[in-house]
Amino acid sequence: MITRYANINDTIEILRMDEKVIHSSSRSGYLSEMIDHHRCLVAEQNASISGFLTFDTNFFGYWFISLVIVDPAYRQKGIATALIKHLEKLCPTSKLFTSTNQSNLPMHNLCDRLGYLKTGIIENLDEGDPEIIYFKRLADENEEIITFYG
Repeated sequence: MITRYANINDTIEILRMDEKVIHSSSRSGYLSEMIDHHRCLVAEQNASISGFLTFDTNFFGYWFISLVIVDPAYRQKGIATALIKHLEKLCPTSKLFTSTNQSNLPMHNLCDRLGYLKTGIIENLDEGDPEIIYFKRLADENEEIITFYG
């Protein structure tokens, strides 16, 4: 498996996978923008995309994983883990954030396995299904973490 930045040639395959998973093409504009702005990673196997991840680079000064989508035929094979670990290596900030609906148990399990900690909740994005915020400290043990008081 190869993980890499998505490029314009990946757009159609990414859009098809997203539509297959969510049964809608409602995110096609967003996904095209993420690819154009180098905010999308893909996992590739046998010259085919098996999953993708999008991220934002300005979440209160930190990076934020917006979407992790894996083709249903490739689930439970380490695709999402590989994408997130790749982004962790690229991330220049000391923390990386993500979120998922309370009902998305596979994503909660993935966050737990990868060492992400629950850090907050947002109500009323999806009625009756709160968004749970996670973060992971990426600073290595030698990096000085500065705390501001006052």
